[in-house]
Amino acid sequence: MAFSTRVIFAVALPGMILIHEICHYAAARILGMEAHLSYAAVHFTMTRDQYAGWEGLIVSVAGPLINFVLAASPSVANLSSPHPAPGSQNSPHPQTGQPAPLSNG
Repeated sequence: MAFSTRVIFAVALPGMILIHEICHYAAARILGMEAHLSYAAVHFTMTRDQYAGWEGLIVSVAGPLINFVLAASPSVANLSSPHPAPGSQNSPHPQTGQPAPLSNG
């Protein structure tokens, strides 16, 4: 793994953990629960009925849902781009600008 990739990973991972926890916190607060946010955890108070009901489900799913959205967003952005990804079959040759020949196999 290259140095720059390590730096990006070292910055992105804690940021994604924080965003994940903020979403749990926001969901709990929106539903009227008492919540306290720390870096890698959210502490909140809910009744047994809230935990067993749809409120508990929403608070539980909020963090992983934002992780999915963040992970899928580069793929969606790439699909909507009019330019082919570098190295794809349709990308032009970097020096000549001509389309790369299609391979038979």
